[in-house]
Amino acid sequence: HPTISFRLEDGGFISSCDPLPNEPFCWITTVASKLSFDGVQGDYVYLEVMSPWTDQRVLVKDSNGALISSTKLKIPGSWESIPVALPKGEGTSEFSVVLSQVHSPESQGLSKDTRRLGLAVRPSLTP
Repeated sequence: HPTISFRLEDGGFISSCDPLPNEPFCWITTVASKLSFDGVQGDYVYLEVMSPWTDQRVLVKDSNGALISSTKLKIPGSWESIPVALPKGEGTSEFSVVLSQVHSPESQGLSKDTRRLGLAVRPSLTP
């Protein structure tokens, strides 16, 4: 799938998430984050997402706080696609992503990894 560049505001930190060959996604590490896309053409963006946690729920809201999507991920570690309708006629599209859980693998007894991980995300223009 062709991926697109986006900005992620996560816990007060703003980063530009350009996919890299060795890690073609970004981690959302807080319960509430913002995603923004500049100059994307088309009606939809597809958020390809993956969480290591069982029963992760992902809410996507538009810039006014209206719910666009509510998804419960099926299988930890598996990628799923969430379609997100883009607003008409706007150069920049902003969305909020709200997660039900963020943990470190260490706190869950899975490994020594202390990073807080919630959701891996890589936007795409195709499902």
